[in-house]
Amino acid sequence: NPKQKKAGLVEIRIVLPHDDPEATPAEWVWAKPLGNAEYEVRNTPFSVFGLAWSDRVRIEKRDGVPTVIEVVRRSGESPYRVFGSRNEGVSKVKAALNAFSFWFDCRIVRMVGNSWAIGVSSEANLDGVESVLRKHRDSGLWKSEVGFRFGSKRNKGKSRFRWAPGE
Repeated sequence: NPKQKKAGLVEIRIVLPHDDPEATPAEWVWAKPLGNAEYEVRNTPFSVFGLAWSDRVRIEKRDGVPTVIEVVRRSGESPYRVFGSRNEGVSKVKAALNAFSFWFDCRIVRMVGNSWAIGVSSEANLDGVESVLRKHRDSGLWKSEVGFRFGSKRNKGKSRFRWAPGE
């Protein structure tokens, strides 16, 4: 993408687990080079649980490709995924997400079809966020998943990545 390259961003690879033969083998995200093999993630990942906008990661070249090997510092943002119902059109899901973004400090990106990545600020009320996501899920508008709830005791400060570096 010329806009990202002009901003000095590069694409880095996150290798996903091999336990699902139909799954995507890797996700690519835009990142800002910081030096010493560290990069700052500059978009909200969709397929990877446990990585968020502005997280700092370390990479190493594998087969000539910059590949994430660890998270160095968390940004505090909590990523979520939303999958619009097959019965609901994109415009209805988008309207609900626009209202959602009005109430919560978040970044919403349409991925493919009726799938959306949401990055919620560390300042947001995460219980409120999850309550609204559940309300729309229960109404049949969408399914949603928590990628990583920053600061949650459930996570104990660790990533819920479903990948292991080097796989």
